[in-house]
Amino acid sequence: MAEFTFQEQQMMARFYGNRDLINDEGFWGSCLLLYQDKNVLLPIADNPSARRRVASMLDCNGTNCSLCCNYKRISLSESDVARLPEKAIVSTDERGLYLDCSNGCQFLKDGKCSIYDVRPDTCYDFPIQPPREAINRDGKRLQQMQYRLKCPAGLKVIRQLMTEAVAGGKLMLLPDLSLITIEEEQVENDNLVPA
Repeated sequence: MAEFTFQEQQMMARFYGNRDLINDEGFWGSCLLLYQDKNVLLPIADNPSARRRVASMLDCNGTNCSLCCNYKRISLSESDVARLPEKAIVSTDERGLYLDCSNGCQFLKDGKCSIYDVRPDTCYDFPIQPPREAINRDGKRLQQMQYRLKCPAGLKVIRQLMTEAVAGGKLMLLPDLSLITIEEEQVENDNLVPA
């Protein structure tokens, strides 16, 4: 059983039993506050096609909020380093090459990335995180996509994907942003209309 923080317990208590969280604006507002800067498992397998689709769904609307740039460290590959401007301050330790952003990203200027076209792969992929191994209903192992929630635009992507997942009526969204299967007899009983 998962260990919940006090805030997550409050979220579960407040919204547990709500069968239509997808359309509950209060729930989604609470999600942004509670789950901000945490990884959310998305109801899709992680593959290049899915990554492209999910990345294309993120619409920052030119807000330049730069919430996605607020990390202390950005891991780098050798190809990242080769693309970076010569003035880049690259550090290394036992975990490998990285940009030290503990005092802010050296390439963030007025809320915009000054090296956007050559940014590191970690930045390019953001908010998609490394996949997590999962087992589907048929018992097959797959790589499930993880998404880092940072901002309202990211929450909109998560909400859209969860909406698509529950649209068939066989899954239900829980307050911890997980999905559960609804048993057939439960679906039938929920659809009964009083005489």
